[in-house]
Amino acid sequence: MVENLHFKGLVFTHGQRYTWAKDHLKKNVQHEWDRYDVSNALVRLRSAKNCSVVNCTFENSGAVGLRMDLSAQNNRVEGNVFQRLGGTGIFLCGYGIGYKDQNYGNHILNNHIHHIGEAYWHSSAILVFQSGRNHIAHNLIHHTPYNGITVTGPRDLAAGFIESGKTSLIEAPKGKNKDWDFRFKVLHAKENIIEYNELYNIVMLLGDGNAIYTSGAGEKNQYRYNYIHDCEAKHISSAMRTDAYARDQYFIGNIIYNVGAGALALKDAGHKATGNFMIDCINNEHAQKRSFITLRGGPNDNTEIKNNVIYNTKGKEHDPSFIAVRQSRVLAKVTPEVVDFDGNITSESATVDIKNSYRVVEKESIHSLFQFLEGGEKISINEKHSLFQQGVDYVDINKMGPQGAHKNKVVTMVDAPMVGQEKFH
Repeated sequence: MVENLHFKGLVFTHGQRYTWAKDHLKKNVQHEWDRYDVSNALVRLRSAKNCSVVNCTFENSGAVGLRMDLSAQNNRVEGNVFQRLGGTGIFLCGYGIGYKDQNYGNHILNNHIHHIGEAYWHSSAILVFQSGRNHIAHNLIHHTPYNGITVTGPRDLAAGFIESGKTSLIEAPKGKNKDWDFRFKVLHAKENIIEYNELYNIVMLLGDGNAIYTSGAGEKNQYRYNYIHDCEAKHISSAMRTDAYARDQYFIGNIIYNVGAGALALKDAGHKATGNFMIDCINNEHAQKRSFITLRGGPNDNTEIKNNVIYNTKGKEHDPSFIAVRQSRVLAKVTPEVVDFDGNITSESATVDIKNSYRVVEKESIHSLFQFLEGGEKISINEKHSLFQQGVDYVDINKMGPQGAHKNKVVTMVDAPMVGQEKFH
């Protein structure tokens, strides 16, 4: 592998838009969100380790900013700006289904990513496909047409399946599609730590998108201490979401504020959501059947939703249910009685039968926990509030987003509209 190449203070610009080849299905990453092992980025690290890209600018280009392909280990991408890109901002792309777990241990830190996906609207700011044990922290992400951060892999293991099945390195044995012991051996988007990121104005053009999203991933990804706020687009799905074929995902200590259609959606089993703060997470007319927390598609055994604070400031007429179940005719039924829903604090009563207990307190008590600031500034949390002596863990919002010298970088076009936005709003 190539080692110890370092890029610092450079500007990368004017790359071409990637045109799909006739055999593009063989190069498909789930839902065709990007291309597998192709040269469509301004900077590409492939079979590279211990390299770095620091304090660079990626702008005004037709496709991906930076990608790390196949074997990519212990590389550092820090303090960069990604803006006005046609495709994905940063793309970690490991090998397809198989046993080559060689894309891992990379560090994506203190980057500012905005106005990406302007040619391919389904692009993410950060896309992690078949890549694990990475540290993605303190990034500022906003003005995306679709997902903010996506962690994914092949959902169906069949080699001919359109969603990245043709990237497979092995022929999965029949009947193994729902064998989780086997899946966790061949799905490598696992044990990622995604923390202290700030995301706002996400899913501004398309639908069915989320600030943080995972499906077809490996186990034990941690999404913790992220600040997701002011995502008011009409067709956003939720702030954080697990979709098909993703189990054992952990959501810890996140602050979710002013999101259009829900804070957290959990599908399948083994998920943990603890110590999150969910405030004003149903605020548009398209979210009438949504909830702060939604259980979708079982079985959902070993799911824990504990010690979260769930609150709505808008008054009784705007209060949605704080937990809901959405059943499907084709998926296994959700059985909320097996969910461990203990120690949560809310100002409303639950609408479904949840195992164990939750606490209903006066709105004034929860309201005094927060200070709501005008002008888009961060809300703050009263660290001396009595709730922090009652099982709720304090979270420092000031540690979220870029830190140190990266905190106050001046970036152009921050408030510019998304390309195509005038067609939808």
